[in-house]
Amino acid sequence: MSRSSLFSRLSARFDTDLLDPPVYRTPSPDPVMANLRAWCRLGLAPGGPPVAVARFAVRHCKPDEARVLDSLALDLDGSHRLAACPGGLAKLALRLRVKWADALAGRALPADHPWDAGHLIDGPDLLDRVGRFVPRRATLILATDVAPARMPAVVDLLTRRAAGFDQPVRLLVVG
Repeated sequence: MSRSSLFSRLSARFDTDLLDPPVYRTPSPDPVMANLRAWCRLGLAPGGPPVAVARFAVRHCKPDEARVLDSLALDLDGSHRLAACPGGLAKLALRLRVKWADALAGRALPADHPWDAGHLIDGPDLLDRVGRFVPRRATLILATDVAPARMPAVVDLLTRRAAGFDQPVRLLVVG
């Protein structure tokens, strides 16, 4: 791996131009969340790279499923695991392990490796931002407050770009 490739992987950050992080909620077991988590991971081999058919998937959520989306995002992005660490040193160690795993391109990641997850930010430049999006990790995009008229174009653009993604992307659309 070249130095520039290592540096780019180490310096990659959460895409705050496209996504707002989820609001923190304490973890709670919920069959709806378990079902959505299974859908997110569908086609992903534990500890292995994503299979080609799993690069991008979209699902429409019923309004009653929306109540668990922030908890699902926090579960997938490792926030609940980080919050459960017994102190600052344990939290730092977890963050360093995750960042190191991110930097090691081509290696199988653990099944519980954190995803990026957040709410899609609507706005007049939404399609431009989606067009620039490159997932650094497996990514869950929650479309909870996007104008319904924009969603077909967002789905079409992500579908066309998905073959070039190195990481799987899941889009949950509420409505």
